[in-house]
Amino acid sequence: VFIGEIIAGSGVDADVTVTAEDGEIGDVLATPGDNIIGDVVTLIAESGIGDFNGDDIDTVANTLVLTSDEGDIDIDELDEVEVATAMTSGNITIESGDTMTVTGPVTTEAGAEPGGDILLMTDAGSIMLMGPVTADTSGEIDIDAFETVHVHDEVMSGSGNITVRGRGDDGIGAGVHHAGSSNGANTDGNITTTGVITV
Repeated sequence: VFIGEIIAGSGVDADVTVTAEDGEIGDVLATPGDNIIGDVVTLIAESGIGDFNGDDIDTVANTLVLTSDEGDIDIDELDEVEVATAMTSGNITIESGDTMTVTGPVTTEAGAEPGGDILLMTDAGSIMLMGPVTADTSGEIDIDAFETVHVHDEVMSGSGNITVRGRGDDGIGAGVHHAGSSNGANTDGNITTTGVITV
């Protein structure tokens, strides 16, 4: 399924679902632009989302639900967004223009190939990890917030390196905050790997 533009709006009934049962979901716009505008945007593919000729899927959504059996998931969200699900056996890249709240699993599950890498990044705002972020086997995880990363659930890789950074580019709120602690001790949000952890 190749997408030019789907515009449903941002109201409570403006949901968009795109399914590619036997292939990928790709961007075919000749110039950069929003592919999908909607409230809850659900993308279901067999072999990747935004994995066509290196072009990501550009969204303006309130909530993203992203699943693919294999292949990469590559999303560029215009502003603030909730990531309810992002699952594939390939790599996952989600970049948002403002605060990103992860409420469901973001995971690269090992299939025929080892699980891939995960990159979550904001160009403004923070990253709120209210759901698990996991990379099977040797997948690496990079969580990079313009302001602060709040860790309220597990961040885990089998053996890949994990980097969690709050850049504080706004001059306030820099750093990584773990749930239930004022001194940075890891309580609800365990960060686990046999590789290197950088916080």
